[in-house]
Amino acid sequence: MVLHTNDWTELSNAEISRRTQMLQAEQIIQASGWLDPMKEKNIYEVPSKFNSKEDMSFADWKNVLATKCQEILDARDAQASTEETSECEPYYMNKAFKAQDQEVQALIDGTAKEFSLNEAQERAFRIVANHAVESN
Repeated sequence: MVLHTNDWTELSNAEISRRTQMLQAEQIIQASGWLDPMKEKNIYEVPSKFNSKEDMSFADWKNVLATKCQEILDARDAQASTEETSECEPYYMNKAFKAQDQEVQALIDGTAKEFSLNEAQERAFRIVANHAVESN
């Protein structure tokens, strides 16, 4: 099927959808702080022309670069905001954790059994359920 149109000023539905998704992704990334500049001056600037005076093997250079990358990531993570996160009490994660209300515990156990959750799903479900029960 060939479309004969001379109107190139209108965007297709697919293009509108793509642009909407891109905008949403950009907003999420901006809100998360990933695009915020580092608070300290960037001390890891690489000169535009780099001449190594060291004769190192590929593996050695790979290790040097990995170390530098890790230093940069550690510096970024050290400046990351932790005010929006809270640590979960360890007892929520304990397999032996039981809700104080036996009726609620029976509901949690029944739900896990009813939906035939695999081991990982059941563990995740119980952590969330235990947290919900304890925070009330």
